[in-house]
Amino acid sequence: MLYIKRDLEKDLKTWYQSKLRKPLLLFGARQVGKTTLIKQFAKKQKLKLIYLNFEDIHTKQALQNINSVNDFLLFLHGKKYITLPTSDLQAQNIGSKTKKHLDNILIFLDEIQEAPNMLSLLRFIKEDLPELATIATGSWLNIFLKESHEKQVMQFPVGRVDMLTLYPITFLEYLHTTNPNLHKLITHAWKTNIQNTITPTIHELLSQEFTKYIATGGMPEATSLLAEYNAVVPEIQQIQGQIINSILQDAKQYNPEYGTEIDLIVSNVFSNPSQRKSLSKLNPNTNYVTTRKLLEYLKSAFIVFNAYATVNTKPPLSIQTKIHPKFFALDIGLSINFMGIFTQLMQASLSNNSIKTAINTDAQGMLAEQYVAQVLLKSLNKQYLPNVPRLFYWTKLKSNAEIDFVFLRENSVLNQNGKYVAVEVKSGKVGTLKSMVSFVQLLIEHDYSLDEYEFIRFWNNSPRIETLKHKITINNKTKNITIKLRSLPIYLAELIV
Repeated sequence: MLYIKRDLEKDLKTWYQSKLRKPLLLFGARQVGKTTLIKQFAKKQKLKLIYLNFEDIHTKQALQNINSVNDFLLFLHGKKYITLPTSDLQAQNIGSKTKKHLDNILIFLDEIQEAPNMLSLLRFIKEDLPELATIATGSWLNIFLKESHEKQVMQFPVGRVDMLTLYPITFLEYLHTTNPNLHKLITHAWKTNIQNTITPTIHELLSQEFTKYIATGGMPEATSLLAEYNAVVPEIQQIQGQIINSILQDAKQYNPEYGTEIDLIVSNVFSNPSQRKSLSKLNPNTNYVTTRKLLEYLKSAFIVFNAYATVNTKPPLSIQTKIHPKFFALDIGLSINFMGIFTQLMQASLSNNSIKTAINTDAQGMLAEQYVAQVLLKSLNKQYLPNVPRLFYWTKLKSNAEIDFVFLRENSVLNQNGKYVAVEVKSGKVGTLKSMVSFVQLLIEHDYSLDEYEFIRFWNNSPRIETLKHKITINNKTKNITIKLRSLPIYLAELIV
C-alpha cells in the first residue's frame, strides 16, 4: 500500500527531539493510519522500532505482570530487543550505561488499552527513564481512559504524557504525495500571493484533483488506492464499505446490547452530515439518556464529532446548550458511501467534471461543510484536550442567521486575546452573505473593532480578496459598512487555522 505522507510526522519529530520528552499517547479512529504512521516515522528517523501489539494474546500475557521500568527493561533484554550492560543486569537496576544503550530506540505499544498495567507504566517511564522514547496508541484508548476515570479504576497520567491525535488524510496531504510540485506551489503561494498564483487554469486542475479526493475520502487504505491508480475506481467503494463495517463491528463489541442504536446514529450522521439534530432525531427509538451515552461513546471513538452552537461575538467561545449541535462524520469518503453517491462522483471525476454536475445542491452543501469541519478539527484539536470543545458555529438567537464555523486563531477557546475567525461555506461559485452581514451588524452595535475579526468564505471559485460594501440599519439610521473578505476554494480549508 502506497504511504501518504502525514503532517503529523513533523509533530512526531518535534516530540522525539524535545529535551522535555514524555511518553506519547497517539489518539485516533480505527483504521486512520496510526500504526503505519509510527512505523514510517521510525524508518525515516532510522530508529530501531520495538513493536508490541497487545491485541496479540501472547504479547499481552508476556507483559501482564510488568509493573516497573526495571521489569520492562529486563523483559526487552530477555527477548533480545535490547542489550543491557552486565553490571546493570546483576544489580537489576537502571544505570547510566543502560541509558546509553537506549539511543535510537523507539518503543511502540499498540492497542495499549488491552494492557492497563502498561498504560500505568508510562508515568514511571516519564519519572524514571525519560530517555526511553515510547509511543502508545489504541483505537479505543480514549474510551478506556474515560471509563477507567469514571469507575476510579485507574487515574489518567496527567502531566506525565504528551498527546497527539491523527485524523483522516486531508486533500493537501494527498496532493503532497501525488503531485508534490503542485503542493509546493500552493503552500508557497499561501505565504505570498495566493490570489495571483492560483490562476483559473491551476484552479481547474486543483478542482479536478479535489473531486477525486472527495469521492475517495481520507481513510488511508482508500486514499492510497486513489494515489496508486490516479483515478477513482470501483474498488475504492468496496474498501469504504469494508472500513465502515469494521468500525461498526468494533463499536458494537463494546456496546453489544445497543448494536441497532449504534447503526442508526452512525447512519443518521454519515448520510446527513453538517445538520443540526436533537438527540431524539439522531435516535428516535431510544430514550435521551441512552442516546446521549452512545453519542459520547461514538465521539470518544472519533467516529462522529460535532460543532457546538455559540452566540458569542467575542472570545471566549461558550456553548449555547439550548440550540442543537451540528453533527459530522469521521471522514467525507465514508459519508459519501452512506449517501449512495459514490458512483456519480466517480463518473464525474473520470470525465473531469465538477461535483456540481454529479449531485444535487443539498448534497453539495452538506459535503462542503463536512470537509471544512474535518480539516478544521484536525488543526484545532491536534494536541488533544479531552472534553474541551473546539468546533463552533455561530447563530443569532430568535433568528435564522448562522455562520457555519467560528474559531479563535490561537487554537484555544480559552485564549481571550485570540483573533475571532468567522467562516461561511458555500458549495457553489456564488452565495449570499446575509448571516455574515448580520454578524458584523452586531459587532458594530456593540462598538467592537473589526480589526479583531477575520472573515472567510469558502466556495468553488478561484481565490479572491475583496472588500464588500453593505448598508445596515441601526437605531433607525442607515449606515454603510465594509467587510474585508477572503474568498477561498474549499480545497484550501486546512490552511486557514
